[in-house]
Amino acid sequence: MRAPRVLLIVQPLDSQSNQLGNKVLDAAEDLTDLSEDSAFDIVALAASKGGLKAPTQVLSALPKDFSAPVLIVHHLDPRHTSLIADILSRRTPLAVKQAEEGDALKPGTVFIAPPNRHLLVNPDNTLSLNQSELAPFVRPSADLLYDSVAASHKERSISLVLTGTGGDGSMACRRSKK
Repeated sequence: MRAPRVLLIVQPLDSQSNQLGNKVLDAAEDLTDLSEDSAFDIVALAASKGGLKAPTQVLSALPKDFSAPVLIVHHLDPRHTSLIADILSRRTPLAVKQAEEGDALKPGTVFIAPPNRHLLVNPDNTLSLNQSELAPFVRPSADLLYDSVAASHKERSISLVLTGTGGDGSMACRRSKK
């Protein structure tokens, strides 16, 4: 059995760099091409503070009939309400919502992890939210999301680290490659 697909994109120090934009758009094109072949069932993305530009670029490039659900972990200040679902819904043809406990995965729907909650995929294709310990140092954790995606969808999953700080997501990506 093949390992989950992992695409790792590291944000350059200059967050306004065209290089980042080109890499993100290339990733979106790759996702669209793979989706047309029904090569995967789920996509997981991670971005850090200040990284809304990268998820916006990926989502805006995906077609309305994208065949997989997209899950996003975005590191935010847990003391504030997140407006990410509202912002992204204006920039993509896909349905976008903040994830809720028990949500069923749906193709063409983007699920955003709420602030201060880990987002996990269950084997029955529903979502769980929890407030377990910071992992490795954040909540929500890309590592926990990627591990749950890989466990439930194996080689039919794709995980992308769009922008990052401190390495969240990189450990799960390394495990997935093995």
